[in-house]
Amino acid sequence: MLLLLTPALALAANSSCTITESWVDGISGGVLKIEYDWVADDADGSVPSCVTTGPLNGYVIKVVVNPGAGPPTATYDATLADADVADVMGGELTDLGSTVSTAHMPLVGTDAYQPVYIDSALTFAVTGNTQNSAAGSITAYVQKPGRAY
Repeated sequence: MLLLLTPALALAANSSCTITESWVDGISGGVLKIEYDWVADDADGSVPSCVTTGPLNGYVIKVVVNPGAGPPTATYDATLADADVADVMGGELTDLGSTVSTAHMPLVGTDAYQPVYIDSALTFAVTGNTQNSAAGSITAYVQKPGRAY
């Protein structure tokens, strides 16, 4: 009997994104943690956008950006858009670094950093990356109304 073994082909990963939602304090009604994990396309570095599972009702109080182990292009950009396609971070996630994690508050106008109320789903997007198969994550913290922040 002749058995022919062929090595498995290593297929490069295509682009992907996932969103995971969890309560920071373990109970609903507190702070919702929304993690957007992304992997850039293996051919052109583009990153797909992802939308939260449903409408959110609360204040975006902080966003943490982690460029990941396969770093993206230096000075890449990210947005968190609401149903009106407005960037709830006010452009604060532009020119991000490719090696250091950073924390941000929403920018309102040109000089006020403060929580921003949302009542819709959020669309997470990364632009300006040209590194094939780069990876990273963006974590948004949403405080439910009626809770102190």
